[in-house]
Amino acid sequence: MHEQTHSAQQLCTVAEYLETKTGKFLFPSTTSFDWYLRKHKAHLVNSGAIFVLRGKWHVIPEKVESAVMDIGSKLAAQKLAA
Repeated sequence: MHEQTHSAQQLCTVAEYLETKTGKFLFPSTTSFDWYLRKHKAHLVNSGAIFVLRGKWHVIPEKVESAVMDIGSKLAAQKLAA
């Protein structure tokens, strides 16, 4: 399990996150976030970056950004090994 070190004040909905400067940079559209979520949901959930609260996906922005960097690094390593 991941450590709970973030407060509820750091939570935001996916829609709110996608309106931030970093959210727009990483995911230029809701569709791009939806695709990324389908492809990497297990990693995002296991890292504590995303979760469901009251039936809706929520994020901790700092953890999303960290998970995206981690996923990207792993994908780059796979390409190097191929």
